[in-house]
Amino acid sequence: IGLGRLFDEVTRIIGVDAQLVLRVAVDGFSQAEVAVELGLSNAATRKRYQRATRRLRDAMQKNA
Repeated sequence: IGLGRLFDEVTRIIGVDAQLVLRVAVDGFSQAEVAVELGLSNAATRKRYQRATRRLRDAMQKNA
């Protein structure tokens, strides 16, 4: 699967937080680095990442 398609699929599943998840999980940036990039607080980034990865995990389990 190409990166463009991966981004599209992750966006379809988790919405606006796809960039956050992919920057951390695929690109290897820390949540703190992505927080600065997205203009979010560390706490907001951490919580959004947790919720988004939970939605992604739930979707993957549902489709398994």
